[in-house]
Amino acid sequence: MIIPRIYTDESGETHFGNVDVPIKDSGYIGFLSETLPVTGIIFRETPADIQL
Repeated sequence: MIIPRIYTDESGETHFGNVDVPIKDSGYIGFLSETLPVTGIIFRETPADIQL
C-alpha cells in the first residue's frame, strides 16, 4: 500500500513523498499492515463489496 508522507529535512524544508507499507492478506477482513513504531497505527485495505 502506498501512503503519502509529509516530512521536514534538516533545514526545516517541508517535503512530500510516498511510503510503501507492506500489507498481507488477513482473510475476510482484508489486507493489514504490521503495527508500525508509533503510538499505534494499522493500515487496512478491503474490497468495496465486503460486508462485515
